[in-house]
Amino acid sequence: MTEELVQMLKNDHDNVKNLLKEASDKEDSSKFREIKHQLNIHMEGEEEYFYPRLKHMDEYGVNQSFKEHEKARKMIKDMEEIHWKDKEWMKKLMELKKTVEAHFEKEENMIFPESKKLSTLQREEIAQNIEKEKMRKKLKSIPHEKLVPLPDNIDIPQTIPASQVKVPSMYINGDVEYEDAEGNKVDKENATHLRLTGIDRRSDVVVGPVKPKGMIKLTLYFNNKNSPETKEKSTSSKSKIFNEEYKPIKN
Repeated sequence: MTEELVQMLKNDHDNVKNLLKEASDKEDSSKFREIKHQLNIHMEGEEEYFYPRLKHMDEYGVNQSFKEHEKARKMIKDMEEIHWKDKEWMKKLMELKKTVEAHFEKEENMIFPESKKLSTLQREEIAQNIEKEKMRKKLKSIPHEKLVPLPDNIDIPQTIPASQVKVPSMYINGDVEYEDAEGNKVDKENATHLRLTGIDRRSDVVVGPVKPKGMIKLTLYFNNKNSPETKEKSTSSKSKIFNEEYKPIKN
């Protein structure tokens, strides 16, 4: 149990690094939402439960780590303001990768060793609190039955019959992307579909006209970890299927 906390945080590091490597190697912007989500959850857990316990041991190191977190958040915000097709976007992804990797290395070599000065009980408590917070955010993000119209603040292409659409409320405050009929990302002027990402950052709905009529279907399947996954067909009694108008229907 003595290594549980450090190993858990290192696993978070490895997860984010792998996502960044895959995105940069393949120049794949689709990984960005998951990178942002995983990095934010990790940083929030450290800032709320881990750093405060270490500050009296290494105040300078902890303060630097806070600053490095803010730098990463600023870089992510800057990326969100640039179109993913812009060459500058991929350049900033590379900069984010370099910054995050340097921060992780510094933490693992300078901050994490300080945790050995904490008692086993303290380390276990910090690890449990971080895991509970992760689970709380996961459960909070699971879709529910409430259906709402598309929000007025979304710039909806005229080709999309928005007045006919209702979606689970979890998608209203998520990310919005514009796509063509083949699912390629395009500017909103050329879009025929909207892709709405849920606040859980793990599921999407695509809204747009399809033949012969109506809207594209969505199925959310809850896996063994109670996380939603998009599936073409229902595979579990816990699945929620939405028909052409995104109204829940029974299996």
